[in-house]
Amino acid sequence: MDRLKQLQQLFPEAFPEGKLDWERLQQALPKSLDSTTREKPAPYGLHWEGRKEAEIEADTPTTCLWRPIPEESIHPETTRHLIIEGDNLDALKLLKKEYQNRVKFIYIDPPYNTGQTFSYKDNYRKAMRGKINKDVGQDAGEVHGRFHAAWLSMMYPRLKLARQLLASEGAIFVSIDDNEYHNLKYLMDEIFGPENFVANVVWRKKVVRGRGAAHIIPQTEYILIYARNMKDLPPFSEPITEKMRKEYRHSDKNGPYKRIPLAKSGTAHSPRPNLVYPIEAPDGTSIPCPTHQWRWSQETFEKKREQIEFRKGRDGKWRVYTKQYLYFEGEARRKTPLSYYDNYTTTHGTQDMKSLFGEVVLDFPKPVGLLEDLIVWM
Repeated sequence: MDRLKQLQQLFPEAFPEGKLDWERLQQALPKSLDSTTREKPAPYGLHWEGRKEAEIEADTPTTCLWRPIPEESIHPETTRHLIIEGDNLDALKLLKKEYQNRVKFIYIDPPYNTGQTFSYKDNYRKAMRGKINKDVGQDAGEVHGRFHAAWLSMMYPRLKLARQLLASEGAIFVSIDDNEYHNLKYLMDEIFGPENFVANVVWRKKVVRGRGAAHIIPQTEYILIYARNMKDLPPFSEPITEKMRKEYRHSDKNGPYKRIPLAKSGTAHSPRPNLVYPIEAPDGTSIPCPTHQWRWSQETFEKKREQIEFRKGRDGKWRVYTKQYLYFEGEARRKTPLSYYDNYTTTHGTQDMKSLFGEVVLDFPKPVGLLEDLIVWM
């Protein structure tokens, strides 16, 4: 055992999860300088004990069947909604038969693998705690690795099936915290493709006051978003706020609008030539280009003259504005989401649950408003 420890100190990369891997040890040993010796390149990706079984699980058909429960349903013959009770892996396999490539929005809130909320193979985890002190050659590093491996094996088939359900213009939203964020990001890059990564939404789950953790108090959680096909994913948007609506205080035959200066703000450096030109004012005088440049090219300006408004300032100089209308093609203008950091906390989720059930029946419930906003984006 002393020699194994010495070997581990010399070649730590050959001891994944604290256990000797002969193939990795051979790779770590000095190679012959013979030019005929060629190494087989190791594939890039996420590898863990049990991965092969997880891949097989994803492709294995379920033996389960639907069993409707009319006595617990509301308008079962006409409702468009479905609540499924049971193992979510079996549910995904059953859904695949009817809904493959048809689902626009998927949100999941998987176990965070914190040691408190992770119920997958919980008895296995408890056994691991006992083996730390009893089994020779097994240390906290090995247990830690198998702990993550079990979580990855649980997540892999479910994410793979979720991708198969998504329509080309669909997206999946996955909640997670610091414990497995890194593994989840690698796994979703592999299953959905890094080119289909949309965003990582960071939101502050709680506002902490006073003393807490010894170092830094964790306050945030994340929502990883991936598209089925990025090129087909529509832009995310949400309704503008009432405060923003009030900015559209002017009106003409096309409806309410707000004025936006045509002069582009910013410092005077490297202006684009097609954005530098004089504009004729209503009184026939010439309005020179601002210090920087205009927001529209002269060609665009001529095409959209109806959306131009001239106003003379107190200094007697003309100002040029564009009209941004509140309604576009009959629908109120929307905005692109910016940040949800301070919009919601788990306190809101607790209040939501109390209002629905009269008590808190689940730990750390997600705020209803947060989920509503995600759905509205789509």
